[in-house]
Amino acid sequence: MSSSAKGPSLADVAALAGVSISTVSKVANGSADVGEDTRARVTEILKGQQYVSKRKRSTTPTITLLVRSMTIPSTAEIMRGALAEAQQRGARIALVQHGDDEPDEGWIDQFTPRTTSAVIAIHSVLDSEQQQRLESQGIQLVVVNPKDAPNLGAYSIGATNWAGGLTAAQHLIGLGHRRIAMLCGDDDSMISRARLSGYREALEAAGLRIDADLVVPGHFTFESGLEQARTVLRCTPRPTAIVAGSDEQAMGAIEAARLEGARVPEDVSIVGFDDLAVASMTSPPLTSVRQPLEQMGVAAIGMALDLIERRDPRSHHTELATTLIERGSTAPPTD
Repeated sequence: MSSSAKGPSLADVAALAGVSISTVSKVANGSADVGEDTRARVTEILKGQQYVSKRKRSTTPTITLLVRSMTIPSTAEIMRGALAEAQQRGARIALVQHGDDEPDEGWIDQFTPRTTSAVIAIHSVLDSEQQQRLESQGIQLVVVNPKDAPNLGAYSIGATNWAGGLTAAQHLIGLGHRRIAMLCGDDDSMISRARLSGYREALEAAGLRIDADLVVPGHFTFESGLEQARTVLRCTPRPTAIVAGSDEQAMGAIEAARLEGARVPEDVSIVGFDDLAVASMTSPPLTSVRQPLEQMGVAAIGMALDLIERRDPRSHHTELATTLIERGSTAPPTD
């Protein structure tokens, strides 16, 4: 091959792919009029030969943040970290909000390497076919807090959710609580399942029975936490503590306690998960498992830029540590 130290030429890639130089140029520059099979073959060779078009070398990378809603507090904090890091590192940011529905194929179709270099999906879902379509166009993908186990070879950023669930329950057990409820998040969420698994491990390790009536399915929302907590607070005997799957659920649980005539933390201790900015503003201030949400946004930008610049990230999946922040919503049981 006649490639120079700067990498292979279009002619080199065309010879390997068995196509014309113009076809390679179209693929490298994101033109739409190339068959899917040909595009996939040429893209694979471009990656293997570490070819980067002059257009890509000379332009500022644009990273698209894909979100369900900007009103989700944890999403907003991740975005804050991502925006600050992108500005620091000279990358442009675009934003796509797709609502509660999963992103459809129409969303995928509007993007080419001319408009975006990488997508960071925050609390969003892309099926394997959609991921492959991005990959076939040379658009990098990083998922933050993936809903399911990451696909082999996919890149993602998460937190130590199992350890966080374990720590939350251990904190309550250490205070002397023995009847501890769990307000679960979305049933189909790997994050929710991991937090529940950590809670179960803590109780089992302490020799405590897991009461199925105190493990309540739901969603990561205030309204769900309110409903779930009212359910468990009406059990006999009443739980003396609650682990919530999110801070929003925990805030709903605090309101449920008020409605059910229970004092926090005198009658029921409550632990949240996320440590959102508002956690210290609740009454009482909320004990919570802190996810380093802004740092997750920072890490996602770093991983995306590594992929754009053809540097291999240290790991396909990176988990940032969670830590328990103790505040006034937890205390030893009074009886």
